[in-house]
Amino acid sequence: MTTFDTIVGIVLIVSVVYSIFKGMVREIFSLIAYFGGYFAALRFQGDASAHVQKVLANATAARIVSFILIFFCVSILISFIGKGVRALLKSSGGLSAIDRVMGGLIGLLKGLVLAIIVLAPLELFPDLYRSLTKGSMIAPSLEAISRTMRGNVSANNGFLDKLPNISMQGMEEKLNQAKDLGKITDTLKLKAREFSVSDGKPQDEYTKDDKKQLDKMLKSLNKE
Repeated sequence: MTTFDTIVGIVLIVSVVYSIFKGMVREIFSLIAYFGGYFAALRFQGDASAHVQKVLANATAARIVSFILIFFCVSILISFIGKGVRALLKSSGGLSAIDRVMGGLIGLLKGLVLAIIVLAPLELFPDLYRSLTKGSMIAPSLEAISRTMRGNVSANNGFLDKLPNISMQGMEEKLNQAKDLGKITDTLKLKAREFSVSDGKPQDEYTKDDKKQLDKMLKSLNKE
């Protein structure tokens, strides 16, 4: 057993003991918080790192910071929801034995997820990662689970492709499109005034080119 295995074992034991005292309901939400934070960090760290790089020039450091920030923000939000549900369901008595046992089992799973989450940023440093996990009996299993989880958030998997694009880059593009739409609208109004009052042409004297130009602007507006 390596030092890495010992550390992971301690994390699992502490997680189980802690979860036994906290109970099942709260630990379910805690586990969901870990999963949600991890999946969100994997999915959106690329978009976020592009903005973090405005402060941190190093691309690897920017991805790590983005991963950590997204993970903690999502996890904290879900944890607060869990505390609210726990408060609503909590009875006047103490936790039942079943509640504690189930909490312990969930704690074991939560400890495994936590270990996998810690491995994610370490994999960005291959030499350090190999030195820490060399000869480990637990690391291969954690890596297998991690690959499965990553597969679920892969772009080729198709699940996240069905979600709305809420990346920061996408929001900027939508804002730019809105600005372009405003410009087109202003141009259309100006041309409409020119057609109606500027040169005093009767309606039937407009050329085909004038009408084609107006049709072109209307089609551009519809596309936007």
